Amino acid sequence: MDIRFSFKGELMDRDGNLSQDRRASFSIIPMALAQSGRFDPDLWARVAGGLDLVIESVAHCDVYVENLLRSAGVLSFPQTIGVLGALTEEAGTFPEWMEGPVVSYHFDFVKEGHTSSVWKTEIGLASGETRHFAVNVARDYIAGCDLRRSSRMLEVLAIDAPDLTVAEPVVILERKVAVGPVTVTINRWIEGAEVHFLSEKTTDSPGLFEIYDFLCKEDLPGRIAGVRCRRLTPQESARAAVRVVDIDRALKAEDIIRKCCGSPAVSVNEGDLVWTGNDLAIVALSPEPGGTSDLRV
Repeated sequence: MDIRFSFKGELMDRDGNLSQDRRASFSIIPMALAQSGRFDPDLWARVAGGLDLVIESVAHCDVYVENLLRSAGVLSFPQTIGVLGALTEEAGTFPEWMEGPVVSYHFDFVKEGHTSSVWKTEIGLASGETRHFAVNVARDYIAGCDLRRSSRMLEVLAIDAPDLTVAEPVVILERKVAVGPVTVTINRWIEGAEVHFLSEKTTDSPGLFEIYDFLCKEDLPGRIAGVRCRRLTPQESARAAVRVVDIDRALKAEDIIRKCCGSPAVSVNEGDLVWTGNDLAIVALSPEPGGTSDLRV
């Protein structure tokens, strides 16, 4: 069985090691730490680079931080890779796509959020065909609860609003690892780039932009210093504006609110939407009851 892991296209081992003595790590603060009130942006930027080593008990830092990491079940980057690797050993994890013997798995790290890390997963079949999914691994316990609730909402939206493009989950799993239970979802893969509304604070021409990558400082990997992006064309923006109206209408539909036990919400600047080239796709939702969408074009 050929099992590969890559970080933004570069192959890495199961410990997250890349070439040239570099190690992959998360740059965005996990949900449990963000909600703790203990981490301001400066503190997170200072500790992010070594956080994996603290989680894995290789290094030490502030006692409060160490206790919080363990009590919240925060996963290191290698622990996340371990969760992915374990999925390949479980028969029937990907039942919808098992159309013959599987010969390879390739997990390519796409992006991270406060809630989960997202991996484009390519499964190779003995027939020569491939199948693709998005696999989300929760960053911690709190994020896991958030991921499960939002995934259920995506399921409802995909069924009740079939005219929308939704990355609905096909499988929602909970797996045990050293830090405790971890939530994993296997979703429909939608090719595209997340969109953000960049205001006049960051660009001379506010509007919707495709975000290709968040750029971090070498010495402070937890601090985002910029983005690689492309502004949507006027024609694309016009199409996006139409779809924003459709999305907003669906999220306010009484049946969907009832089935979701609250109002699902979408935020443009939280990575909830992806531009596919001709459509806005919903890849995440806020699970907070009565949430308010932030939809700007």
